[in-house]
Amino acid sequence: MIAISLVGAAGRAVQAPAALKLKNVKGRARIWDLNSHLHCSIIGTCLSDAELRRLLERLKISGIDSADEHELHMLGVLLADRPGQGAKVLQKALDRRHEITLHRFAKAKDEATVALLWEQSIKGGDIPGAYWAVLTHPDSTDKLVQKAFGDIHMLSHLMGRPTAPICSA
Repeated sequence: MIAISLVGAAGRAVQAPAALKLKNVKGRARIWDLNSHLHCSIIGTCLSDAELRRLLERLKISGIDSADEHELHMLGVLLADRPGQGAKVLQKALDRRHEITLHRFAKAKDEATVALLWEQSIKGGDIPGAYWAVLTHPDSTDKLVQKAFGDIHMLSHLMGRPTAPICSA
């Protein structure tokens, strides 16, 4: 493993983020049990814009009819942290949407098996459901959640990366 020391603009070391998954959760984690840094990637990866729009309409969020995709995404991310204001509905929607994958991951009884299922899912292109399953699986460790988050983050870079050099040397 490569150790990298990051220094912020003020010359102070940048601290590692807090745990991504709470350790005192029994059973599958709920979206509000996860570090809020994960909410953007969950909303952006695990639900379509149409699904998110329907969910927000069902919650009677004002202004949804004229909201663009980014505004919908921001509202979904904000709701993810609030069980009493919509996160429970969001959790149910994610669980329903990815029910088959969640059942497949539920058979895993240790971190190594969850990690193997994640790697197989990445290779097979079954990313949204597998990402949700890894983040909420009771045997997923913070290290595995960080790995899955990193994989999703890097995939997002691939979508905007140029396929050919802009200039040649």
